[in-house]
Amino acid sequence: LPEQIAGDIKKARSKIMHQQAEQQQLKTLQNYLGKQEQVLWEQKVTEITTGQPDAVKYLHGHTRNFMPVVIAAKQSQIEQLKNTITTVQLESIEDKTAVVTLC
Repeated sequence: LPEQIAGDIKKARSKIMHQQAEQQQLKTLQNYLGKQEQVLWEQKVTEITTGQPDAVKYLHGHTRNFMPVVIAAKQSQIEQLKNTITTVQLESIEDKTAVVTLC
């Protein structure tokens, strides 16, 4: 087709759009810090291996408006939280995800 945009221009524009989306996501998460939200806890668990027998585990979930969150927990607590909705407080942001504590 005539008058198409060159591939390098498309890539540059796409990169800008992705950067702006990431910045907006971070701003949104920052606006919720210190606030309480309801979270649906999912099945996904991430384990941080430290060489200790009680490795730190993070249970993943999402708020009502789909913000990704994690909570550090022991295995027994993780099993109780999976597939439930609880109230949490957003404490910090790590890797585009809110770190929360139970209320």
